[in-house]
Amino acid sequence: MLFRSKKTNNEIDRAAVAAITTLLRLVSELLNFWAEETPTAIQSGGIGIRDLKKAAEHLGISEDETAFIAELSYQIGILTIEPDGRILPNANFDIFLTKSYESQWKELVEAWRDSSRVAGLIGRTDSRNIAALGIELDRPNAPKIRRQILQTLLTIENISPKLDELISVVTWRYPHRKSLNAKDFTEWTAREAEWLGVTGAGALSSFARRLLINEKRIGLDSAL
Repeated sequence: MLFRSKKTNNEIDRAAVAAITTLLRLVSELLNFWAEETPTAIQSGGIGIRDLKKAAEHLGISEDETAFIAELSYQIGILTIEPDGRILPNANFDIFLTKSYESQWKELVEAWRDSSRVAGLIGRTDSRNIAALGIELDRPNAPKIRRQILQTLLTIENISPKLDELISVVTWRYPHRKSLNAKDFTEWTAREAEWLGVTGAGALSSFARRLLINEKRIGLDSAL
């Protein structure tokens, strides 16, 4: 049984709303910053360590979270690497900003859920540094395992599970997924879900619950 602590809907959604507000602000701030202080892709592809650190300092967040925001923006097509190597927001970013907050959030969450790219690998130095927006982040099993974690959270309403128990679920269901370390990937997924507002205080938010069961109205605009 997955159990850590019982939360109220208000507690969960307040934490989620705070995270979502921050997320949407950070996406906008990062892309506007790079429109002014444009980084250039490194030779092996992706964002260099110095540019990532500079962006993190500007946003006032960790390099890990900055890399995650960059990856999300890249995945939904509002940030591109130009043929000359410049990393810039594109016309899709202007369109993105005209959408409701709920539509923006839904687009980001669905891209994250379904993506084969694993932002948690960024900066790993097992062999060499893996860069944000680089070509080495794809792991084919990532969407399937991410969905399983979300499905597990969906079955335990208002419960904030222990991380080691989530890891046990993933390890049991996917024992032979050598391309991803179950412990690391589950930790990254839990961290990213909190950044996204998919979870609040560790439990699935009502907004994410409605999104996952394909309800048309998530209720986020009114909450914000």
